[in-house]
Amino acid sequence: MEAQFSESLKQSLAASLSPDSNMRQQAEAFIAEAQRRPDYCSSLLEVAGDTTIDPNISLAAAVLLGQCVEYHWKYRTPEQAEKISVAGFRYIIIDENDKTHVRTNIVGKMFNCVDSRISKQFVRSIITICRFDYPDKWPTLLNDVSNAL
Repeated sequence: MEAQFSESLKQSLAASLSPDSNMRQQAEAFIAEAQRRPDYCSSLLEVAGDTTIDPNISLAAAVLLGQCVEYHWKYRTPEQAEKISVAGFRYIIIDENDKTHVRTNIVGKMFNCVDSRISKQFVRSIITICRFDYPDKWPTLLNDVSNAL
């Protein structure tokens, strides 16, 4: 995850919460474009788990991560996505390195989280990831949970 992108993402998440519709629209455009980055989910996870920033920004990142996982985690290849997605749906193929980073770190972030609203979003993502990746692509899940306890 590159620091400049992380800062831009935090600023955009903050702006997306603004009452100013122009700021919100610009922020939403940035976030929509950022979804195509190979480190998008990892970046959201890191921002969501950052206890040094405004908790509302972290919560916004956690919600976006949950949405991305819910809507796009299942897609492995463009061919498979075309087959199973609804016509006209703009699917995203999440980079495998990005998925690995999320699987490796999300359980620890959930257990270290002090904001229950953010923890609930992590749980939402973990449940969805489990549906698609456990045990084949996430064989360390049980160890991750026991190590985090």
